[in-house]
Amino acid sequence: MISQSVNAQGEFQVLQKGYISKHEADNERSRSIWSFCAKAEHAMYWPSRYVADAECALLNRGVAIPPDGPYLITNFQVEEDTPDRFLIFCEAPFEELKQSPFYIASKSK
Repeated sequence: MISQSVNAQGEFQVLQKGYISKHEADNERSRSIWSFCAKAEHAMYWPSRYVADAECALLNRGVAIPPDGPYLITNFQVEEDTPDRFLIFCEAPFEELKQSPFYIASKSK
């Protein structure tokens, strides 16, 4: 899914769907590191909607991309892949931040 948004400078930016694919703790900087991917088959999953919804509530406090970057994501949502596999995704300007097939974001703990 690709959509558009207007940034703070009034410029259009392309938003793409990104699934959470990995989570790591960065204890040295007291933050979490989240990786994103474009395809559901590479995504990390949660075992129930309840657990995924709870994670979304925490993530929707704001995740910066790139780490310490100019974009703050607050639109995380849950998608059911199978009855026991729930994915978390968001729409963000990933293409503008392309560094590799996966994109890294951070969230202070």
